[in-house]
Amino acid sequence: MLAASSFFAVFVPFEITAKWNSYVNTKAQQENAGYLGGPNELYPDWKPFSVQVLRQHIGVQMLHGIPPTP
Repeated sequence: MLAASSFFAVFVPFEITAKWNSYVNTKAQQENAGYLGGPNELYPDWKPFSVQVLRQHIGVQMLHGIPPTP
């Protein structure tokens, strides 16, 4: 059985995913996701996504036919 991240790796190279991961984490921090410890945190236990977790998540979306959008 193929892992979802392996399925995704066929279509999108690792370098692009690393840039995408940086974008996703930056957007979350700008929206007060909680990583910076500000007073208006929406999710105080939030931690930045790793590249591996993002690749797995997008791979699952692709397997289910959902278009991956940031």
